[in-house]
Amino acid sequence: MADSIFDYAGDYYGKYKNLFYENASKLFSEWVKESKIDVSKNLETAKQYRSAQKICENTAKDLKRQKSLKTFSIVMCALGFVMSLFSVFALVIGIDEGTSVVVPSVLISVGVVIGISLIVVIAKVISPKIKNGTIKHQKQVEKANALLSTCMQQLAPLHNVMDDGATAMLVQQTTPIIQLDENFNVERFELLKNKYGFNENLKENESTIGVFSGEILGNPFVEERRLAQTWTNHTYTGTLTIHWTTYYTDSNGKRQTQHHTQTLFASVEKPKPVYGTFTRLIFASEVAPNLSFTHLPSHAERLDEKELEKLVEKGEKKFSKLEKEALEKGNDFTTMGNVEFETLFGATDRNNEVEFRLLFTPLAQKNMLHLMKNKPFGDDFKMKKKRTLNYITSEHAQNWDFDVTSDMFKKYDVNLCKQAFVSYNATYFENLYFELAPVMSIPLYQQHKSQEYIYKHDYPRNFTSYEAEVLANAISGGQLLDERSKTRAILKTSIVSKDGGKDCIAIMAHSFRTENHVDFVPVFGGDGRLHSVPVPWVEYIAVMKHSIADITQMDETKNNYSGNTDAVKHRLHIKLK
Repeated sequence: MADSIFDYAGDYYGKYKNLFYENASKLFSEWVKESKIDVSKNLETAKQYRSAQKICENTAKDLKRQKSLKTFSIVMCALGFVMSLFSVFALVIGIDEGTSVVVPSVLISVGVVIGISLIVVIAKVISPKIKNGTIKHQKQVEKANALLSTCMQQLAPLHNVMDDGATAMLVQQTTPIIQLDENFNVERFELLKNKYGFNENLKENESTIGVFSGEILGNPFVEERRLAQTWTNHTYTGTLTIHWTTYYTDSNGKRQTQHHTQTLFASVEKPKPVYGTFTRLIFASEVAPNLSFTHLPSHAERLDEKELEKLVEKGEKKFSKLEKEALEKGNDFTTMGNVEFETLFGATDRNNEVEFRLLFTPLAQKNMLHLMKNKPFGDDFKMKKKRTLNYITSEHAQNWDFDVTSDMFKKYDVNLCKQAFVSYNATYFENLYFELAPVMSIPLYQQHKSQEYIYKHDYPRNFTSYEAEVLANAISGGQLLDERSKTRAILKTSIVSKDGGKDCIAIMAHSFRTENHVDFVPVFGGDGRLHSVPVPWVEYIAVMKHSIADITQMDETKNNYSGNTDAVKHRLHIKLK
């Protein structure tokens, strides 16, 4: 098939990395041409702005030095007068006692001279410099801000033509086999749900905070980031200091007293909610529909040649033993001829040898080994196939910023705009390319075109619960939290009503309030007695707040939406009611 990429991991550096960079640079140049901005004029203004900024920084540093000098002078002035004051006391005492008064008299004079001199310096030199410097700095800041404003005005036409959908377009232009959706729409979800068994995110302790979807020859995929709340046992500690007295007879026969002090420690374990995110790819395909297996990261990319050889030798013995055990038990597990692949990929829990071999042809094995052993990420992924759904959880994707918005590229300098746009999108493409690599390294996944799916014409909602949760999580200011809450919130949504192109949704914010407690733990002290050691701890009590919001498709620019009750993601807009 013409669109297939048979050496998927290898072709990234051989072809697609540079091609994507060229496409991104070309698109930006087209934007510049379309916007009709004066590039040379903007670059000159941007140069002036940077120069003004540098002057502001230098003035600010000088002001900081002057203020530090003033503080030092005030301290020294105070010390001078304190020295004089103490010298006066010493002089009075010396006169009363008939001792020499020469040294105190000199110190009084020195202290007064230092104090008065520094007051004059502060009042006549340092303070005026600070005042003038502050006025000068303020004017410089105003000038720099004016230049920055001019730069932004010069580039406003360019900023206006920048498109949030550019990343998806560049991906498809570079690798036509991969297509990204504008948002994770209802049609895509219905396909995944009804044909492949993908379900809603119903877990009350998990909320979707990022999502996008797409397809490869009609085979759908979803990249999802969730915020999850779990429980851990947190150890709280407390202390108690005790005192007691003992008596003993010394060598002279006298009774002596000895005082003792001891700090007692105690601890208790109590449940505490913890929050974390995880990101995963879900890829659906009708290929090998009965096959399930699990691959765990081997991090083969970290091994040198000798370490790899030793691992494969060890793996050969392991798989030989597994095959023998399977034969004794009547199972159909049989090893493949490629011991290195078996060792690094694992998948010993596979349930269908015929479909496993159908999937992992010699070419697929070669591709997978190349992926696992080489840059940029190697074998940092867990791959779990459950019949028609493939779940990929990679380490590199956990820090991947895939929330694309053109606002990220709206800089004051046209060259900085281009640098930000191309750099971000190149990083995005690399992450996406290798996030798909475990499934794309299997040629059959690329070659199999999904059978036509008949979509319904009407759905009970316009937007998926996944997008609804992402939008809800984008609302800032803690408006969705219960006022008593002391933790983050897990947001869940449900459809209330559908009115044309608008969805009214309910948002449930699950979080925790806290109550302080003290447990008294019995601990034996060195005095032979049992003491109650106080251990403060915190109880977390679930609370929930219910909110209502509307979601609509954006048909205007994002600039028309404002206010802290608004959020925009994937060209969808949410507003609290």
